[in-house]
Amino acid sequence: MRLCLLALRRRAGSKRIFPGSTWRSSGCPSEGTGTAERPSLGLKMAVSSASANLKSNYAVFRKIESFYTGGPIQVTQAGDYMFCACGSKVNIVDIETGDIVHSIEQDDETEITVFALSNDDEVLVTGSQALLLKQWDWLGNKCTRTWKAVHTAPVASMTFDPSSTLLATGGCDSTIKIWDIPRQYCTHNLKGSSGVVHLVKFHPDISQPQLFSSSMDNSIRLWDLKSSQCVSQLDNHYSLVTSLSFCPDNETLISSGRDKICTVWDLKAKKVKSTIPVYETIESVVLLPQELDLSNLGVTKSSTHFLTAGSKGVLRVWDTSSATCVHSQSLPHLPAESKVDGIGQHSLMHCSLVPVKSELVSVNVDRNICLYDAQTLELKKQFSGYNGEVLDVRFVGPKDSHIVVATNSPQLKVFELSSSNCQILPGHLDIVLALDVFRKGKLFASCSKVSSILIFNSFQK
Repeated sequence: MRLCLLALRRRAGSKRIFPGSTWRSSGCPSEGTGTAERPSLGLKMAVSSASANLKSNYAVFRKIESFYTGGPIQVTQAGDYMFCACGSKVNIVDIETGDIVHSIEQDDETEITVFALSNDDEVLVTGSQALLLKQWDWLGNKCTRTWKAVHTAPVASMTFDPSSTLLATGGCDSTIKIWDIPRQYCTHNLKGSSGVVHLVKFHPDISQPQLFSSSMDNSIRLWDLKSSQCVSQLDNHYSLVTSLSFCPDNETLISSGRDKICTVWDLKAKKVKSTIPVYETIESVVLLPQELDLSNLGVTKSSTHFLTAGSKGVLRVWDTSSATCVHSQSLPHLPAESKVDGIGQHSLMHCSLVPVKSELVSVNVDRNICLYDAQTLELKKQFSGYNGEVLDVRFVGPKDSHIVVATNSPQLKVFELSSSNCQILPGHLDIVLALDVFRKGKLFASCSKVSSILIFNSFQK
């Protein structure tokens, strides 16, 4: 659901008469057609007075709407724009302002199941329920090419190679296709996976033409693109493999799964180096660059460290050499029940690194997007990707500079009207039903379904 803010504006030359009505000699409006009779003086004065005090036209001057419905998001290399799937569209959001600058939409309005942005930020490819792949000039907001995916079921995963020339698509039909984007043809058809191929990733070293994939059998398959054969099958997870991350030496791989472990792999020997119990289901693993100063995160030696995002709703830093957690993000607002394992409203579903800005982008199950400083894990900015049903809204702040919104969520959302920047306010344990604001706009109250009332002091320094 979207919120529209209206600016009042008088329409020049507008007639002072009730629409769809005619006047009787008594001055009372009546339904019907025909020539309108002149109203009485008293009613005419009343209508004139109302027209003088009320504006007769409304114009939208800002719109706050959902721009993200789920799945991984991608950020450009420069860290300026964020790509978010939203039904039949991919919305491109300006991270600085929070505004949607482009909206890539399917002509047939079929749902987009997956998309991928090339590493050079030049090409965007989308896959839809119609089993079609589309290549987009996203800056020009136009489709440059459409072709059949050749899969017999929708595409579930997609990624570009480091050169941005090859595209791999993993399908719900258990096959993987590799496409030469500049030459516009399919180079490989890889068969042998079990069930939906939900994860595909190229080896980061372009001199090693290899592809890694995972499907419903919880194995990681290594494909040699020269022979089009699966040359190795890495088995250590007992549940869905959710993420793959390569170490700088390109010979070590870290995988995460919903079995509450992360595995460190020796790619030369094709065997497990270590298994790290993380005690939560993990959706994303991010390798932390060694050149960053991570002393604030408890990193005191130059070994490999990685970050996990999962069901506990906090980012945690791990040391591969000691297999221990060296830092856990402090979020005191989390209710006690969310700090134990289990999928809840704070669970993290995606996390990625923006190297040029030393920032981390995380997405929780409520589709709220947060930007953190990668060196301190301190919050820098928040976006509300999905608003759901809007139950109440109030103006707050100096000169009504913000609005506070209650949706079908336990969290309140405060939007800055000069942009779409949002602050998420936790506190309630169930859906917020109503809001009220103190007349000076500094205090506001909210009530929820569990009979709780919270008082917030807005803009407190």
